[in-house]
Amino acid sequence: MNVPEQQLHDDLVKDWILSSRNEIDASFMAHVLLMTTKSSTGLSDLVKFLSNYWKDEIHRGKCVELLTQVTTHSRSSLDYETVEVLMSFSCDRLNDSTSVLRLLDLVDVLCSTPHFDGHYAVMLCQSIFRHIGQKKQPQGTRHKIFSLLNKLLQTYTSDLQRARVNFIGSFVAFMDGEKDPRNLVIAFEIVRFIIEKFDISQHVEDLFDVLFCYFPISFNAPINDPFSITTEDLKDSLRRCLAATPYFANYATPLLAEKLLNTTGSAKKDAMETIGLCAPAYGAHALLPHAKDIFDALVNEVYHATETSMEATALKTIHNVVATLGTGVSIANIRDPVEKTIDALLSQCVEKLNEPELKYAKAAALILRSAASASDPACTSVVHTTFPILHNMFKDANSLSRQLAVLDIFIEILFASKSLYGSIEDIGFDRDFQTPLLSYKKPLLDIFITSLNIRSDEGRVCRMSALKGIRQMVVMKQFLSAEEMEKLVLHLTQLIPDTDGELRALVLSSLSVLAKLSLPALSKYTFPLLWRLLPGHQKPDNSNYHSTLEAVEYLTINPTIFNTIVASSLLDKFDKSCRLSDQSRDYVSALAKTMLNLFQTMAPKDPKTMQLGQRIFFPHIMSECIKSTLHYPGSWLLDTQLVDILSLFVAGVVKNSNSSHQTALTAIAFRLFVNGDLTAVNLQSTSDPTLRLFPLSTVVLPIPSYSEFIQGLVQAALNTPCSAKSLALTKSFASIVNKWGNESVMSCVDNIIPTYLIPALESSDIKVKKAGLLLLTWLAKALVIQGHALGFQILDIIANQCQLPDVGREAANHFSTILQDDELMLNKKSYANVSILYRQRVFNYLAPKLIETANISSADSKINYFTALSCLLVNVPDSVVASESSKLITSINASLLLSDSNLSLSMIKVTRVIIATSPEKIEHATSPTIDGLLHSADPAHNLSLPVRIESIQCLKDIPDKFKPTTLSPHAPIVVKRLCRSLDDKKRLVRKYAVDCRERCSLLRYLLGAFSQPLCIKRYINNRMTSLLFYDCITLKLEILCVGDPT
Repeated sequence: MNVPEQQLHDDLVKDWILSSRNEIDASFMAHVLLMTTKSSTGLSDLVKFLSNYWKDEIHRGKCVELLTQVTTHSRSSLDYETVEVLMSFSCDRLNDSTSVLRLLDLVDVLCSTPHFDGHYAVMLCQSIFRHIGQKKQPQGTRHKIFSLLNKLLQTYTSDLQRARVNFIGSFVAFMDGEKDPRNLVIAFEIVRFIIEKFDISQHVEDLFDVLFCYFPISFNAPINDPFSITTEDLKDSLRRCLAATPYFANYATPLLAEKLLNTTGSAKKDAMETIGLCAPAYGAHALLPHAKDIFDALVNEVYHATETSMEATALKTIHNVVATLGTGVSIANIRDPVEKTIDALLSQCVEKLNEPELKYAKAAALILRSAASASDPACTSVVHTTFPILHNMFKDANSLSRQLAVLDIFIEILFASKSLYGSIEDIGFDRDFQTPLLSYKKPLLDIFITSLNIRSDEGRVCRMSALKGIRQMVVMKQFLSAEEMEKLVLHLTQLIPDTDGELRALVLSSLSVLAKLSLPALSKYTFPLLWRLLPGHQKPDNSNYHSTLEAVEYLTINPTIFNTIVASSLLDKFDKSCRLSDQSRDYVSALAKTMLNLFQTMAPKDPKTMQLGQRIFFPHIMSECIKSTLHYPGSWLLDTQLVDILSLFVAGVVKNSNSSHQTALTAIAFRLFVNGDLTAVNLQSTSDPTLRLFPLSTVVLPIPSYSEFIQGLVQAALNTPCSAKSLALTKSFASIVNKWGNESVMSCVDNIIPTYLIPALESSDIKVKKAGLLLLTWLAKALVIQGHALGFQILDIIANQCQLPDVGREAANHFSTILQDDELMLNKKSYANVSILYRQRVFNYLAPKLIETANISSADSKINYFTALSCLLVNVPDSVVASESSKLITSINASLLLSDSNLSLSMIKVTRVIIATSPEKIEHATSPTIDGLLHSADPAHNLSLPVRIESIQCLKDIPDKFKPTTLSPHAPIVVKRLCRSLDDKKRLVRKYAVDCRERCSLLRYLLGAFSQPLCIKRYINNRMTSLLFYDCITLKLEILCVGDPT
């Protein structure tokens, strides 16, 4: 930079400094950046120049602001010398209170440059502690300092450890007295880092004092706090600081014990949680002198707990303290006092067990469980002390209530043992110790089995507890022998027929665990019973066979069970039931559904299951379905529902097979359904053409032309009298078009539409017309899901059919078919070509047209068009509906007045979505929206029960989302018209109507009484225990703030 340029630059900067302007405009900043980057010393020269104006206090702020902005914009080009100059400039001036914040911003920028190193980190810390130290600073400045110190510590730990600066003492002095929650979160993090990385032996008391002065900490976050700091965040952070080092033990333990004894509520809970967290760090030596006081306070809290959370915290703390003391058993000089302390805790609990039905006995059992699960010595003491007492008590019990109480105590001890010594569900969990319960296993097992056999209604609760206990024994690692497990399987299996609900769930839960450990026993007892429970020739009881099949599914926990035990028996059961003319079709379908569910679950896990499907299920299902089609004597009796399930099974086998097997299966399919060759599935050939897709097929393998083949499919679909066959052919046609839609196929499709499908729509034969509409629907689906333009043209053809009286409603409902995923085909699992966001594209293309046409249509056609619109709305993401809600709401409200149950139900659900996500977009239509909902809720219009309930629920949603001033004119109308719903014949409708009316009545009352706050207060005080007060809270009393905030 030459001298005239430098002089011009200095004059320009000088003029800005001396001017009254504080802002740095873009042109001035661009000039300064240009001049400072022209030479390597440009920024250093600017620092020297600005130093001349530092003495004048009124110019300091502008100097720092300019330097900070220039440095920020040129950080990538800073060299080591420039960083040195800027650091020296900043650190020497941190004592200036007016500019310290921007100076800290400047050094923060320098910290992120590659030339900033540990030397500068030490230099900066020294300057902060020397120049700022304990001086009172604004919250923003303190936050910046804490953030900088944290960054420096994390990045330059080793440099700060070696430095001569007294970092710990200086930081403690700086932190002392800090009250801002945001700063304390960072400060506590810094303290934990210091404890972990620095030698704190000379600063233990100072660190502890600066931390414990905050205990117990509390903080009420302001509404809409942008930092989202909670009291729990602060408590947890402080607690982790106190637990970070055993050096704090001698200082913290007596103070925490004192807090535990002398505080209540949240402070006491905080003390318990802190002791529980600190105990492992402080060790047995530190806890032992105060253990009795701590245990007394914790036990008292369990016995007299008023809140579940307090009880849980006390029990967890007992567990942690006992676990810590348990480590002292191996230390010779404190072994005896540790054992005496633990025994004292346990002995007072054991005394409470003498009356097991009482509240204190239940609390004592919880304490024993917490203690026993903490350490091997404690568990051994608990088991050997309590078991003989409880065993005798159970034998001598003269009432079921006492037996139940004893069972529950046993369960608590079992839980403790499982927690301490591990269960079969634990991975990598292993202990050298064995549970002391092994000595009492046989009598304990006998107690639970005896309780299982209590068959009275009063004994149901005992059976429940016995099942819980048995499950704990089953899952305990290396606890039961093979003979004992088989014995349990037998007893549990015997309970299956006579139990339901929660008892049955517990039985199956235990058996599912035993299936992993004692599968031969389940194969011997359980599954044979389940097969016997399934109906044979008799008409099945719906609840019985459903629950039995659910049990089969539940217990088939792995492919081995399915392959070796379940598959053949279930298939045999299905095969026999499917041939009985008097057998329930629902039951047969349930059997098929169970087979399908199990196969779909197990096949991906085990190749053997897949092979089973290929060798057994696939050929058997295919051959038997063909026999049924050809009316073989004694063949399966099939219906549409059953065929759909079996088709999913066959599709599952095909999808999960490898490519060579898929090729073979495809060849079999063509031989069967194209050529009618029954030998493909080992059946005798027949001249019956029923099986063929085409009556006179000229198609041979391999297919010479997809076009000829799909044309044959279309013709067959139009001409077959069987609707199920027509649908299958239609889906096959659509799948081929989607997957193999090359130029030749699409040319054929272009020809098929005017040649076959449009004439079918114009046919006088209603079956042909519906078949043509179905073909167009699936063709549209095949094309639109891959984004093909022809698919959208076909959508217009289908939409035009909505005006016809004979197929209009069916055409409208077909839009659901187009947008919903089919379970069998045209989805990603079946390898269809599916583009993203195709539903949104269909919606954006079709919705405006449907709305426009509906508005000019007759009443009957209007219902069809609105039905089509509802099919779109319920099948696109809620976000799409919300974004277009202002355009849709008029049509939605109009559809609610047409008194069509299916249409109204869909539209009300859409309305609830809009109200929940974007109420502001439909607030302009509040009146017609409420009117439409009241119309739907009115029993006089004879709409279905779900519609009436949903409309009332939607009305109840409105006060939470709309402004009270918007609703005020409508509240009395809603209250009045809901009277009609109060006379509804259905009790559930009346219940919802009462709730909704109460809500609207409250809104009306409060709005009417707005100018009389005393009246509002009196109203709330008089009804505090009612639902109205809860509603008032739900409304957040925003209605009271509509006018003057005073």
